[in-house]
Amino acid sequence: MTTLDEWKIHWCLFTEYHKYCDQLTMNTGACYSFVFHETKPESYQRPSDFQDCCYIGKSSGHYVDKQSGMKTKLRSHVHKRMTTHLGALVNESKQETSHQRIIEKYGQGTDVFNGTLTGKPCWLGLILPRPDLNEKDYGPWCQMAERHELYLYQRNFGCEPVGNLDNGTNKNPESFSSQYIDNLNALPFD
Repeated sequence: MTTLDEWKIHWCLFTEYHKYCDQLTMNTGACYSFVFHETKPESYQRPSDFQDCCYIGKSSGHYVDKQSGMKTKLRSHVHKRMTTHLGALVNESKQETSHQRIIEKYGQGTDVFNGTLTGKPCWLGLILPRPDLNEKDYGPWCQMAERHELYLYQRNFGCEPVGNLDNGTNKNPESFSSQYIDNLNALPFD
C-alpha cells in the first residue's frame, strides 16, 4: 500500500532555488513555501510551523525549456514557478496580487530575500512526495499537500499566509449580490 505521507522536506535559500528545484522535483513536483526565518529550518519542520511563512503553493510535472537558439533543457514546473516568483519578488518584474501583498509586508529585492537588510532570509521549503507513488498520483498528491499545509497554517495562526489569497474571502460587502443577499436575510420588522 502506498502512503500519502511526504518523503522529506528540503529547505534552501529562496534565491538559490535554481540549484535544487530541477534535481529534486523534476519527476514528482512538490508543495513549496516561502518562510522568512533567522536560521535555516530543520528537515522535520513544516512551513505551517512558522508565522512568517508568507506563501504556500504547489506544482508538478516538467517541460522542455527553450534556451538560446536551438538549445533546450528539461525543466521542472517547480523551477518555472520559482523563476516567476523570484522575478516578481526580487527583480521587480510583473507582479500578481499575492506578490504585492508579500512585498508590502516584507519588502522587495535581493537584500530583503537573502536577509541582508532584515536578518531574516527567505527560505524555500520543498515538501516532496514519496518516490513510490504512481506517476499519475504526483499532481493530486502535491495539491493535497498544499491544502494540508494551508489548513495547518490556518489552524496554527488563525489566518492564511499573506501571499495566499485563495483561502481568504474575496467577498465584497458593497457588491450588488452581497447587498441583495443581506436584504433577503434581513428581518422585515427592524
